[in-house]
Amino acid sequence: MMFKVSAFFILTFLSENASPVLIQSPFGVLRSPSSSDCNATRSASPTVSWEFSLKPEQILLLRILTHAQRCGEFNIVVEHDSKIVYDCSYAGPHTLLLAAYSKLSVTKTAGLCNASNIAQYKTLGLSTKVPRFATVHRNVTYNIKVANLKETDPKLECQIDFGDFQSVWFISSIQLKIHAYKEPGQFYYEISCSVKNSTDKLTKFGNIFVETDLQSAQIQYKQLGFQTTGNLTLRFRHSYMYPISYGLLLTNTIISKNVNTLEKDKFLNRHNVFVDFNIPVEIRMKLGPGRHYFTLITENNISYAESHFILDMATTLTDLGVHSKRYAAIKPNYFTINITLEEGCPANITIEINKYPNNELVSQIKTLCSNPDECKLVQVKVSLKKAEEKYRVTVFANNQISNGSAISQVFETVPQIYDVYMTSDGPLYANVPTNLMIYVRGDIGGFEMTLEFEEHSKHVPFTIDSIKHVHSDEASLPFDSTFYKLIKERIIFTSTGDQLINANIRNSKQIFNFSSNFIVQRQPTCLESVKIRDGNSNRAIGEPLKLARELILSADVTLSCVKDSNIKFKWKSFKVDSSSQLPRPENEVKLKGNIYNNEIVIRSNNLLPGLYVIMLEVSTNDVTDKDVTSKARDFSLIKVPTRKLEVLIKGGNKRQL
Repeated sequence: MMFKVSAFFILTFLSENASPVLIQSPFGVLRSPSSSDCNATRSASPTVSWEFSLKPEQILLLRILTHAQRCGEFNIVVEHDSKIVYDCSYAGPHTLLLAAYSKLSVTKTAGLCNASNIAQYKTLGLSTKVPRFATVHRNVTYNIKVANLKETDPKLECQIDFGDFQSVWFISSIQLKIHAYKEPGQFYYEISCSVKNSTDKLTKFGNIFVETDLQSAQIQYKQLGFQTTGNLTLRFRHSYMYPISYGLLLTNTIISKNVNTLEKDKFLNRHNVFVDFNIPVEIRMKLGPGRHYFTLITENNISYAESHFILDMATTLTDLGVHSKRYAAIKPNYFTINITLEEGCPANITIEINKYPNNELVSQIKTLCSNPDECKLVQVKVSLKKAEEKYRVTVFANNQISNGSAISQVFETVPQIYDVYMTSDGPLYANVPTNLMIYVRGDIGGFEMTLEFEEHSKHVPFTIDSIKHVHSDEASLPFDSTFYKLIKERIIFTSTGDQLINANIRNSKQIFNFSSNFIVQRQPTCLESVKIRDGNSNRAIGEPLKLARELILSADVTLSCVKDSNIKFKWKSFKVDSSSQLPRPENEVKLKGNIYNNEIVIRSNNLLPGLYVIMLEVSTNDVTDKDVTSKARDFSLIKVPTRKLEVLIKGGNKRQL
């Protein structure tokens, strides 16, 4: 039978002929036969036996109590692997560490049957917590625990053999041991614990995979072959690492390779390895000629890395040409150089601007065209500092299999006019003097302006002496007027209705033509002004209003009287590169917002990212003859930011990049 006393399981003698009792409790006390036990057997020397069956990672800690050494009362025999390791006459230590199969027997030798405590036992287990994978040269923590071992128990002497000819000793029940492996591979570690002078050990075996960190790899790349036919190999070079899996991600195709054979000499001697990927012709034909970008993925169990490279598939460059206008812009304004290729790509393009005729290099610009469409026409904006000088452009183009060059015609830098905007400082009436407000953006220099209206012609010489300008009497403008010179010219119309002003600005090299329509009224009309209400009345045209999700613009129309006339609202939008650029008809973008006459609702998905001038034109029509009697305009500058791309990924594995 079995009963519990003081947290120990006490197992007592049953009968002489009973089989040994199999111990399953992790700890307990073993007792000699009691008087009742002795009376229940006919033998003069009753015997009780206990067997302990342990798991490989367990060991039995058996302590023979001191008072149990009275051999005159009973004989204690401990067998381990069919050998007697202790009996009553044993003079060695009374604490035994026994592994595998063990048996303890107690035989009464005297007339006393007093149920004495003979021995204490405890089953010890060794557990470890070690990561399966580790990184070379980084610390690995071995979490070691001896189950059921208390401070009052005998101290265990333990040793860890890390499997790389390194080991460490310690004495404790719970330990955290740190070790760093110096090379990759699979290592078999062994942890063993024993009591002093004991032959048996508590042992735990395991293995750990040590790998190199691929994020530290410095991968060098070389392309062998550059055409859509023939051999084309992508070669990568880096120091030896183990293990490593390669994935070449090219468009929607993945080419894989693995290195699973460990060569320690290459790692220890820092050998470089070469990995070649042959690109099949069918993939090259699918990609087509030009510059392509691909990703090399390297990974193992402890790291993941991405490296980005370029693949060029070249075709022969033919018929390189370079063209520019006869007159070039002066800084800060830009002019355009057009470079053409009949066939071939990709192309590295170098543009050299030289003074003429001494061929002094003034500027060098490098650019690239990646595919056949880009290489048909490459446009480069250039700015030159000095006026009245002559230049010539030389262009060099090359790729891996061909090259070419071209020279432009001679051109010169002269002061030029780039933009003109003409309006008036108020309503126009017949036979009443009116100020024309003419905003001119151009280079520093002298010009002459000609205005032609009705049957009159007026010549106005003027000089631009500065790039930036400050205007005190600002009109409602669709642009930032900082870079525009304001010219005020007083004129008188004698006729009413739509009146056209044709004008030009010229110097010795250039003529810039422009025109504008004005409505000349017989008498004042009810329409005085219009103002776009955008929530920021103090905002200048040069400071754009940012469009987040939705923007509501409404019109405040000022009428001085009530007459029988129709009011019409017309909203337009123009995409511009900067706040100083004029909105032109060719840059008009159709508005897709909700328009309610004097109000418009613009949402972020109605316009592509960029800068826009929103124009509102309000006109009144006579009820009887339907003629337009008056017009008024206002402008607002808005910026549509680039929208963030949101991606929802379901499934897959989480990796730290």
